[in-house]
Amino acid sequence: ASIPLLGKTIEFTVDMSGIGCGCNFAFYLTSMAQNPHATGCEDHYCDANNVCGARCDEVDVMEANSRVWRSTLHVADDKVGGAAGYGGTRPPPPK
Repeated sequence: ASIPLLGKTIEFTVDMSGIGCGCNFAFYLTSMAQNPHATGCEDHYCDANNVCGARCDEVDVMEANSRVWRSTLHVADDKVGGAAGYGGTRPPPPK
């Protein structure tokens, strides 16, 4: 079901302490209503990376681990998933 978010906020809390390098915690939004056809995942799932065989716009609210955070806006034809991203890494710890 579609959740109307226009004019609304989303609030969440995540404990990132156990999510180290090489792991990705992802929280993203995609509109499955954009895809009227069943996909290879046997539903109407779609995203900018064509995971189930259908592309659509996607908002990565959070892709992160204990060292990095990134938020990205993807359009459906963003084939490599690199539209406009914001975020970065912490500097390495002192040696």
